[in-house]
Amino acid sequence: MRLRPLKVPSLLALSATVALGGCASTEYTEPVTGLTVDEAIYVGQTLLRQSIAAGLIVVPQPDSASTTASVADEVTFTADCPASGTVQSTVAYEGQLNQDSEAIDLQVAVRQSHDQCRVEGVFAGTSITLSGDPSAQSEGLLSVVAGGAYETSGTLLAQVQWLSGAREGTCVIELNYTGSGAGFDQIGVFNLQGIACGIPVARAVTYQPA
Repeated sequence: MRLRPLKVPSLLALSATVALGGCASTEYTEPVTGLTVDEAIYVGQTLLRQSIAAGLIVVPQPDSASTTASVADEVTFTADCPASGTVQSTVAYEGQLNQDSEAIDLQVAVRQSHDQCRVEGVFAGTSITLSGDPSAQSEGLLSVVAGGAYETSGTLLAQVQWLSGAREGTCVIELNYTGSGAGFDQIGVFNLQGIACGIPVARAVTYQPA
């Protein structure tokens, strides 16, 4: 089985095409720790999907003609955020190739630093700027089969500085996630559960790579 680099859109493209599933409300709620409930959950979802997207951009896919038994690498890159600013990602992975099933089982760690990373909120006219070094770290397991279908699970821990208009503060995030997709260039579905800025989170996040 031969390993080949993944050809997918940029982190910006993946981040910008995420659609939120589940129970997003249509009206603002009273602010909690400076953010509304919807904003707090949105920050958590944003950090998680950026972390997942960074991992999927970097890790290899299996191909049916290689004898490679193990893989390991660490890659650092910087991507533009959807509105302005940047996010720097360091992705480290290692794992084994299963010769029988033509699959790669990887441990993946992602470390991200946000520099004035501005993202548009779930409501028109709302934006949130995120900063921190590091601001988010995730660790998880990723299984990829020939053709690119994958399953993943892991944990995201983050402490990020946020700014929205005259409001600002610090948001602590602890999320567990599971997810899968038919291919890295196909719609992926991720279920997440935990705490975002003091708010309980339990919902699905989907994206369609551009």
